[in-house]
Amino acid sequence: MQRALLFAAAASIVLVAATGCFTAGAKTLDPLRMPEPPSRVVVPSPPPPAEPPPAAAPPATTPVSSPPPTAPPPPNPTPPRPTGTTPPPVTTAPPEPTPTLQTTTNTVEQVRKIQEQIDNAKRDLGKIDRAKLSRAVKDQFDRASELCRLAEDYLKVKAFDLADRCSDKAARMANELAKGFISPTSP
Repeated sequence: MQRALLFAAAASIVLVAATGCFTAGAKTLDPLRMPEPPSRVVVPSPPPPAEPPPAAAPPATTPVSSPPPTAPPPPNPTPPRPTGTTPPPVTTAPPEPTPTLQTTTNTVEQVRKIQEQIDNAKRDLGKIDRAKLSRAVKDQFDRASELCRLAEDYLKVKAFDLADRCSDKAARMANELAKGFISPTSP
């Protein structure tokens, strides 16, 4: 009896589980539908302009006798060349150099400021004994020297914005290096 009861319980569990799998699922009312494309508005092209009516024929006149046209004289195929003279040399003006775009009108003041920053950087770098520096600090020293050179080059070609950036950075780097690494023999 226990065996029959156990069999009946197992069968009912399997039956309930099987019917649950068949009915479980997503219920969708409507599948995803694409919306209808918008209607197109067709604008008719304007009609071609009507051709103007043909011009009225000029009134008939009696021909007036005119003298027959005369043929123009034939052109001279080769113009006479003067002998013994050479044609003047053709001189072309050299092209004018393109003007440099200036972003400021007071370039004298800007050049003075840039040159002052370069001089300050060189003065500060001159106070430092490069031989006594560590490798990392030597790299910074070389970079500040390179920025000074770049600022001078930019100043020569009147690239004041770039010269100002390089000179400012060089002056700041040299000032920081001088604060920590001034050699004892410098004045």
